[in-house]
Amino acid sequence: MGFNYPFFIFYNWAMEFVKTIVQATTSPKAKATVLAGSGAVLLFLLLASDGVLDRFGLLNIQTEFLATFGILAVYSFATLLVYIGASVFGWLATNIRRHLVITKRRKALHFLTGEEKAILRRFVGGQTKSQGLVYESGVVQGLRDARIIYRASSVGELRNWQFNIHDWAWDYLHLHPECLQE
Repeated sequence: MGFNYPFFIFYNWAMEFVKTIVQATTSPKAKATVLAGSGAVLLFLLLASDGVLDRFGLLNIQTEFLATFGILAVYSFATLLVYIGASVFGWLATNIRRHLVITKRRKALHFLTGEEKAILRRFVGGQTKSQGLVYESGVVQGLRDARIIYRASSVGELRNWQFNIHDWAWDYLHLHPECLQE
């Protein structure tokens, strides 16, 4: 029984292929294109007619390693589906979390103190998203901590520090001006 050189070449290719699949699926930044591409190649090797495979010189390889190709194809597509599912779930979770946070902050706009309402009226009434406010003020810091306003820059004067109103608060206060009434 002699040394089967084509088998050795194919075996090295198959091991490199498996190594690439494993690296692509276990890395934090798994690439769906690698999984889809490898799955497509494996499906081609599994489903192509004998004439097509013979033309590419792959008929013997396909008949010898049919089960291996099948397992690798199932693995590639299953991993691709998990990757897509995880991406969709992550996107949904992020958007649901963002919606819940914004909803909670909008509710807080209905329970502002008189001083907080006065500051926000200057934004809305003046039709400006930026105001110079006293940085040391507890009221200003309270609005900042509630993420209704934020510092426009990291440089400023303590008595006239520029603050911007968040877009969500700006939009909500224009839709619900009753939040700023005394």
